[in-house]
Amino acid sequence: MIAAGILGENDEIELLEGLLVTKMPKDPQHSLATQLVRDAVAAQLPKRWHVNDQEPITTEDSEPEPDIVVVRGERRDYHDRHPGPADVALVIEIVNTTLHHDRTSNVRAMPGLA
Repeated sequence: MIAAGILGENDEIELLEGLLVTKMPKDPQHSLATQLVRDAVAAQLPKRWHVNDQEPITTEDSEPEPDIVVVRGERRDYHDRHPGPADVALVIEIVNTTLHHDRTSNVRAMPGLA
């Protein structure tokens, strides 16, 4: 779709259950909460685990971009693919004003991670 000019590389969308979904804008409170939680989680991880924030993960029919994901291995292990359900230990979505949207859209889109 990018090559065809339908979407631009900077369009704020993600693939959820085969549908292109517009990402919700992040306000300063959301950004702060995401980074504080990210730092707290990262400080607790054993070696060979890392935290991604707002990066894609690949499920059977989606490529959501959760706020925080705990991923097995080193970052370079994923130079040719996004982490999938077998690579992910924890998914965190920070919510301040979009709780209904996040509970009904994002959670359903990650069936292999429940």
